[in-house]
Amino acid sequence: MRTGYLMVIGLVGCIWTGTPHDDLTITSVWEDSKHGGSSQGSLIFQNLHRKICEAGYVPQSLVLSADNTPKETKNGIVFTAIVWMLSVLSSTRLWRIRTCYKLVGHTHSHCDRAFSRIRAALIGKSYLSEPEMMDIIKRGLKSYIVQSNHLSAQLDFEAYRTKLGVDVHNLRNVHDLEVFRTARVV
Repeated sequence: MRTGYLMVIGLVGCIWTGTPHDDLTITSVWEDSKHGGSSQGSLIFQNLHRKICEAGYVPQSLVLSADNTPKETKNGIVFTAIVWMLSVLSSTRLWRIRTCYKLVGHTHSHCDRAFSRIRAALIGKSYLSEPEMMDIIKRGLKSYIVQSNHLSAQLDFEAYRTKLGVDVHNLRNVHDLEVFRTARVV
């Protein structure tokens, strides 16, 4: 709570396709949660885990499409999270994670449209809890299968960066990057 009465929640959305149920997943993050690469990596891992449990299998390949934001998703911390995920899941079918960053100035992607609808659904509405807010969103986005969750843990991928030896810099002009495992080595 910022003012004693106002609940401030950050929302991060992702569209999952290629699974038995394509959906829009909205993950809430409390205001005091540190925002950046570690939170994005934690969100990716938490939501990937949920989709694996839902689908009943681990994919061979994962493609992440994200905004072109070096502070949040396009940085060495997120790539540390990707290397960590491939390492932790080394005994599974997942062998490749590819990132595709949208060009600066993009508009009207599927996720952008969904968040425009979320904004419209929440304007002028009052809610006292996170579940109430999610109910308003779900009622306002009838054309989507909306899943919601809360970021339950945030791993410190910045600290893992040195331990794993991930040294990635100057990604500003990179728009497509692939990390893969061969013979259990990332």
